[in-house]
Amino acid sequence: MIMKKLYIAVAAVVIVISAGAFYALRPLTAPEVSVPVTPTPAPTVPTATATTTGTVYTVLPAESSVTYTLGETLRGKPFTVVGTTKAVTGTLVRSESGMAGEIKVDAVTLKTDAESRDRAVGRFILESEKPENQFIVFKIERVTGSAVATAVAGQLTVHGITKPVIFRGTQEIIGEGVLRIKASATVKRGSFRLVIPSIPFVADVDEDVQLDADIAFGM
Repeated sequence: MIMKKLYIAVAAVVIVISAGAFYALRPLTAPEVSVPVTPTPAPTVPTATATTTGTVYTVLPAESSVTYTLGETLRGKPFTVVGTTKAVTGTLVRSESGMAGEIKVDAVTLKTDAESRDRAVGRFILESEKPENQFIVFKIERVTGSAVATAVAGQLTVHGITKPVIFRGTQEIIGEGVLRIKASATVKRGSFRLVIPSIPFVADVDEDVQLDADIAFGM
């Protein structure tokens, strides 16, 4: 009887040890963990910009200028009015399809030889004191020709009026990556609704206005 109980006890111990060995040696399975899945964003399609479509040139104001010239009869004598500024900004992009860009001139800064004239031009003619008229803008649509005969065609906005204009002149590369364009165009005052106020000592003002642009662009 004692022997029988001993055998039973031994058998029970063997079963416990075997069960422990089974659980100790069985392959371990990692517990399931819920991980939030972030959707993979769709690939971004690059948008064509000036920096990816060609060489970008930026206006160098210190080396650039824009000038207007017209004639008037002042106190009974012919007089040539010349107004100029270096407050010029903008860019020009050279790509496989050609050159295009935009030039902006701060009309408030145009200066002649007389402050009284400048005030009259700004207040009554260009009306540059109004925010919408402060800048004269030339959107360059194309540049054609050679170094000795260049045509710069685009849309000129003055006094809120936009008209197609072609500047003609020259272009050259100076030093390291500086492109210089010198070009002129003649426009009609009336095309841009530039009306001269009645002033006793100014008998007449020309309808034609010459515009001269000397623009240096740096890379």
